[in-house]
Amino acid sequence: MTITYRVAIVLVSSLFIALPAKGFQHSRTRCLYSPTSSIEDRFGSSIDIESGLLIIGDRNDDTAGTNAGCAWVVLHGPGGWVFLEKLIPSMQADHQALGHAVSPDGRTVAIGSPGASNQDELPISAGSVIVYRVQASGLHEDGNLLHPDPDSWDRFGQAVALHGDTIAVGCPRDDTSGSDSGSVHMFRKAGGDWLHEGTLIPSDGEAHDQFGMSVSLGSDLVIIGAPGDDDRGLDSGAAWIFRRSPEGWIPSSKIHPRQPGDFQWFGFSVTTDDQAFAIGSPLAGTTPPNHGRVDIYGINGSKPELTRSIRSPLGGDDDWFGYSVDMSSGRLIIGSPGADLSNLEEGCAWIVHEVSGDWHLKKVLRHGSPQAGYQSGHCVGIDGEFEAMGRYDHEDEESRPGSVCVRQAIDPEYELSSVTDDGVSSDDSR
Repeated sequence: MTITYRVAIVLVSSLFIALPAKGFQHSRTRCLYSPTSSIEDRFGSSIDIESGLLIIGDRNDDTAGTNAGCAWVVLHGPGGWVFLEKLIPSMQADHQALGHAVSPDGRTVAIGSPGASNQDELPISAGSVIVYRVQASGLHEDGNLLHPDPDSWDRFGQAVALHGDTIAVGCPRDDTSGSDSGSVHMFRKAGGDWLHEGTLIPSDGEAHDQFGMSVSLGSDLVIIGAPGDDDRGLDSGAAWIFRRSPEGWIPSSKIHPRQPGDFQWFGFSVTTDDQAFAIGSPLAGTTPPNHGRVDIYGINGSKPELTRSIRSPLGGDDDWFGYSVDMSSGRLIIGSPGADLSNLEEGCAWIVHEVSGDWHLKKVLRHGSPQAGYQSGHCVGIDGEFEAMGRYDHEDEESRPGSVCVRQAIDPEYELSSVTDDGVSSDDSR
């Protein structure tokens, strides 16, 4: 059983809830800080948002042990953003990293704990995923998902995706096809229990592919990133599509970067909304190096169709554009933690809209009080109403490490009149 802390709304509101950072350019943007963080925490190490329910991971929280981790449940209401509960591991143990990955859907929340282990059941850093159910009295544990054959350093729970009654769990350091070749495990709710319904392994899996580094679920398909795949060059990366069938989850397509080249990390991030999917390559590009790219594909029958490749409008060195991605109803948010806007490595997130079958950069989301080295955009989230990004690498001016910036998506003030994107016919840059 995972312990939950209910935080009094009045108390939290008087401290950090909906606290605007200095220099916000729009009144609808809010910067959220952990009410309980210490200097080594990583509040904002993961985020996801759905229907005004925001889940924020802090994988280094020390409440249940050094770097045991936690996740915050934050709800948007008439008065703004309110911290409802802090979820921590029930077992006192170091380096569990609860909150490394989070995924809400409806009244269910899945939270990855890739460092989880104990002497009785799990080897060191075998990993687990805790599932919670949202009820009137709060969040209650609904399941504890484990690798069916756990081993040390599997990192089960490094990536998590929840859709309806199905959960996909990335295990990128599984050694099934060689050291750190990776696997993904599918679970389905049946009869009140979460049952393991299959292990997904690529047919050509090799050592260090890290298959399962990223996962995203649709209604009947799962997108899986393998950024260490070497088909188009060392660590050029790849992504797989598996589809659900009466016989189980069947491999449908393997997707490679448009151009060959080493160290692209294609598949480091993936996302889908059932109508399309996007794959991030944060290290793609040689001129300038590591500026990054995101490829967007239409889902047309069984064969994916590349519709747009987008690069950072800044075009700078080490932008890491595509480090994180999330998609919802024809809108895509792209994290670029290395972006140099007003400050070196300030970081940001870019908003992309689908318009008449094509995709275009529309808006930029920045920290309200940006500073050099903030690296905002390590994680991102988007739903029908809100856009969010997290940053956790550096202490800010109020000595609260990490923050999450959330903006209402209806903002017209951030519309970009001129942006740079790559059509699929442009093959001059990988």
